[in-house]
Amino acid sequence: MQLQPFGIDRDITDWVVSHRVDWLRGPAHVASEVGGTLALAVLATLVGAWLWTRGQRSDAVLVVGGSAAGWLVMIGLKHLFGRDRPPARVRLENITTYSFPSGHAMVSMVILGLIAVAAHRNSRWVREHAVVLLIAPLASILIGCSRVYLGVHWASDVLAGWLVGAVWIAVVLAVQSALSRAVAAPTGPALHQEDPGSEHADREADETAHQSRR
Repeated sequence: MQLQPFGIDRDITDWVVSHRVDWLRGPAHVASEVGGTLALAVLATLVGAWLWTRGQRSDAVLVVGGSAAGWLVMIGLKHLFGRDRPPARVRLENITTYSFPSGHAMVSMVILGLIAVAAHRNSRWVREHAVVLLIAPLASILIGCSRVYLGVHWASDVLAGWLVGAVWIAVVLAVQSALSRAVAAPTGPALHQEDPGSEHADREADETAHQSRR
């Protein structure tokens, strides 16, 4: 399958290229580098290690495992759709990999989103100042927009990256919740196993009741 850009993709790219200004190129490159796979992988690893040392191993696995799996999903989708990037003449970065979905948009949404979830769970300060959680989606939006500005992605690549990233967060959280319930639930035999002490107490109660009736 080779997904072609939509008409609006070309219109948006043409508009962005025609309205570029020199002073925005530097910040766009910085946002792109910060939102790259290497930088975000380092961030996820550090946060995961911090959570692990604090005894929050489930959330450590959530951040690191969920991020790594999300990256693999992104690579798989790129090869599935096989979309070419915008023409080389409009690109401000030299890149030749597939375009859809945007790895920067998707991975930043996944990693920053999972970190935000872990922060909300494990930091009272964050829970009391929940507005700081907006940093995660806003940073991902900035990173994604920088990719369109640099001419290395179509707009629909970035939108799809954000959407798939958000869906992946929901999937990972659902899996974590299901696994937690499975681990916490008693085993089958235990559900039917009677407590000997309880059984003895029941017999005594029955005998007492029988004697009182006599």
